[in-house]
Amino acid sequence: MKLKYINALLIIGMIIFSAIAQLGFAGTGTASFNPMYDTLISSQTNHNTGEDCFWMYIQVGGNSEYSDEQRSILYFDVSSLAGIQNRVITSAKLRLFRAGTYTSVYSGGTINVGVHKILAANAGWVEWDVCWAYKSQSGEEPDWTGSLPWAGSAGLSTPGVDYAAEPLTTFEYNTGSDTGYIDITLPPSVIEEWITQTNAGVLLKCDPVPDLDLGLFKSNEWGADFPTLVVDYVTLEDCDDIWQAGLGMKGDINKDCSVNLKDLDVLSDTWLNCNDPRECGPCPDLPSEGVSMYFASAAPATVTINGDLSEWPVFDYSPTNWCGSKWIKIDKEYYDFPMNYSNAYMCLMYSATDDVIYAAVIVDDSDPVYWNTSSPYDWDAQDNIEVFIQGDYYNRIPTNPLFTWSNAQHVSVGLGNDLATTWAIWPTGVPFGGYPMETGNPGIEAKINRTVISGHDHLIYEMKLIPYDNYGGINGTTTVRTNLQQGSKIGFDITLSVKSSGSFGMICPNAQIGKAENVVRYSQLICE
Repeated sequence: MKLKYINALLIIGMIIFSAIAQLGFAGTGTASFNPMYDTLISSQTNHNTGEDCFWMYIQVGGNSEYSDEQRSILYFDVSSLAGIQNRVITSAKLRLFRAGTYTSVYSGGTINVGVHKILAANAGWVEWDVCWAYKSQSGEEPDWTGSLPWAGSAGLSTPGVDYAAEPLTTFEYNTGSDTGYIDITLPPSVIEEWITQTNAGVLLKCDPVPDLDLGLFKSNEWGADFPTLVVDYVTLEDCDDIWQAGLGMKGDINKDCSVNLKDLDVLSDTWLNCNDPRECGPCPDLPSEGVSMYFASAAPATVTINGDLSEWPVFDYSPTNWCGSKWIKIDKEYYDFPMNYSNAYMCLMYSATDDVIYAAVIVDDSDPVYWNTSSPYDWDAQDNIEVFIQGDYYNRIPTNPLFTWSNAQHVSVGLGNDLATTWAIWPTGVPFGGYPMETGNPGIEAKINRTVISGHDHLIYEMKLIPYDNYGGINGTTTVRTNLQQGSKIGFDITLSVKSSGSFGMICPNAQIGKAENVVRYSQLICE
């Protein structure tokens, strides 16, 4: 933590000379584009297929008997997005319609398709001029006099010259059985690059090239089911929302969306007083809205998830030392205020070795209601906790975690009405009872220990959670686990649902509501 404050001194020079206009997200939008150009190119011929209105497919694959490889190139004109002021691209997907293969010739196996950015040296191609050898074909066979070759080599085959060697994404295509639409996630940064710099389109090619497999996608020549690029964005205009979206600047200490001498004033007034506010003597009064920054201590080498807190920091919370406590009080109203709970706290640890977060929650409940796991699940029908976790804290786009599992995960954990089973479910968009949940989870191990003390159920929730920069197990993108180390930040929160025979309420360490709909409402967890 101290390094964070020392680093602030190193940017004083930048503070004096830097500034930014006030911005914030005011709305959301979606733009869809059909390709201006799309065509296949084949190493077997310099025939152009883009001008052939009867050539209805773009294709990828190979036939080793004829030394043939087929690739496809697509260009989407996204220049209209340049007219949307103060935009931030939040997501992009390429939608293709899989049409199988020519089963009488090809084997119908699985191919691996890479989506590569075509580099600027090949910009300006049009589908009725291109072929394997040439970016712009002219003249007559066999010389093709006056033709312009691709920047690197035939077939756009030179990485780093013709196309970016690292694919934007990859996906598998079983040409014998896969049909219909596939949504392929693209990084938002490539759309922004196409808007502000050079847009040369994308190249689809197989890696490795199959011996006898060819995958077909419907092209723009179809009257329907043609390729589509779908781009989501937010627009910015308000400074408060800039910070809610996690887009504030490091040097903007007073959070006015300008880095200037006012920030230097704040820094010079406070930095000599204390390097870590939790080491500065008595804590200030606990903010009325609660705590929105959590600290996770380094976990011991072994933590067994069994509902036993012997491996955890000793309980040390006190109202006068809340800022120095390892345990955090859960007492702010999130959705109505439950009347049948007391003494709710949580504690957090992390492992840089295993890249996991450990969370413990304790609560006393005088009138508990536990879920019968054989009946449909409903979010407000039982006692449980909800965990919100986002590994890539710096990509805090204002999205809904319920339907964007790649960006964040939302997990519910509770005790079954058999008083022994610990259950964990999470949103997948698949209807499960009264809420789109299903059993299973993207990386959680949990155990709840229940004891009865003076007529109250005393519950200990102990969990091991995997944070992800991107979770692709649902939408088919690449799964990337978050690398945790000292100083790492992730988005994180826990809400406690308390059901009784006559009421329901939810509490949280902070009063920021709407976490189930917007990841920017998560608190910040810092690994110490």
